Amino acid sequence: MNKLYQIIIISFVFFLSPITGCKKNKKLFSPTLTSIQGTVNANNTDDFGLQETYAEHIKVDSAGNFSIQISLSEAGIYSFINDNTPIFFYIQPGDNITANLDFIQPDRTTFTGNHALENQFLQAFNKAKQNWKSDSIDFIFKLPENDFIKKIEEKTQYLIDFQQKYQKEKTPFTEIFADLIADEISYDAAIQKMQYPLFYNYYNPDSTLKLSDTYDTFLQNIDLNDDQSLLTPSFPEFLSLFLDFSMSFDTLTPDESAINRKFMLIADKFTNNKIREFLYYDVMKNNFKNTPDEAAEAMDAYLKVQNNETFIREIKNLYSIWKPLLKGEKAPEWIFKDIHKKDIRLSSFRGKVVYIDLWATWCKPCIESIPAFLELQKAFYQKPIEFISISLDQDRNEWLKAIKKHKLSGYQLISDKAWDSDIIKDYHIENIPRYILIDKNGNILNVHAPRPDDKNIHSILTEAIIN
Repeated sequence: MNKLYQIIIISFVFFLSPITGCKKNKKLFSPTLTSIQGTVNANNTDDFGLQETYAEHIKVDSAGNFSIQISLSEAGIYSFINDNTPIFFYIQPGDNITANLDFIQPDRTTFTGNHALENQFLQAFNKAKQNWKSDSIDFIFKLPENDFIKKIEEKTQYLIDFQQKYQKEKTPFTEIFADLIADEISYDAAIQKMQYPLFYNYYNPDSTLKLSDTYDTFLQNIDLNDDQSLLTPSFPEFLSLFLDFSMSFDTLTPDESAINRKFMLIADKFTNNKIREFLYYDVMKNNFKNTPDEAAEAMDAYLKVQNNETFIREIKNLYSIWKPLLKGEKAPEWIFKDIHKKDIRLSSFRGKVVYIDLWATWCKPCIESIPAFLELQKAFYQKPIEFISISLDQDRNEWLKAIKKHKLSGYQLISDKAWDSDIIKDYHIENIPRYILIDKNGNILNVHAPRPDDKNIHSILTEAIIN
């Protein structure tokens, strides 16, 4: 395994705890009734709740008001969730907080009551992270290793300086919150360093990345088994990426499925039961969203290792949701109009394999995938397979212009209801581009089919045609 880059251990001169291998002492709380009330401004408040791991749905009245009381035993940075969008806030057991949440214009979100200073800082801190992006992400990940590391160190120092300046102008944070922000900065940097090999290869397809022998030593300064860090916004993402990053160097278990390899890695690398339970859950949740067939096959293994009843219940629920879309199930019917406004339905393609591309003219990754999609069409010309593009554009004229501009051929269809279309609901579409593969009998082969530039797509389509 390559060694990762050793980050410089930063001394937080004024208010931050050092990011070192020595973890701060965890402050324990007794379960205490905690009150949160306020208002919500969102397009749809039916999907409003308190942090995913709590699975706490919050009722909002017709005026946008809400009020909850919960028993908390841990201080941390929690989140309100609406339509998969988070607004983070700090809370300690026993707090009484008023939150005026705006999911449409987040800058208008305000907090009063206990720890109002910390919560207003969180809103400013998240905005600062966005403002730092003076360079585009693709530029940063294209850089050679040393230059990339310098950029990440610049961001780290920028966030430290921002935090220190904020406190100088206001007042020092509570010690627990200061520790959480120090860790948040550390995890944020580690996430980008773990993403670097993948994104470098993506943005530099003609170049081969060779990491230095010391690249991964920054992980030595992070406590993988600190369950208090689960209440730090970036730590769950860090844990998930840590599994992917570690697997990229694993050559000992190539015959095992990706999920089983991750389960083995969790058992080997993590000793904290709470973190293990979270990771088993996180692996299954992500795989149901991206590779539901593999997740379904791993259900028995998951139930053997998972002890958290809430996580068991949620994954069983995901299984029931995705079961109708597993390989071999009948593909849900759809009907859309082509460029001549003629109705085209899925069932009319029986006898042929169908490779579907869900896209839109405003989707940059969709546009970037068009050349590979066109090459696939040429490669399988006159074979029993149809390549069908379904646009989620609401502007028909923009869609027609894009067809002409990119010289698109084959079946070009448009969903006049865009994201409110039945195909979005029936196939659980959360983002695009999304590819779906249907067999000759109208049954699902892969509801999350590989992209047209995937190295295995030719062999996958060839096998589908033969069978």
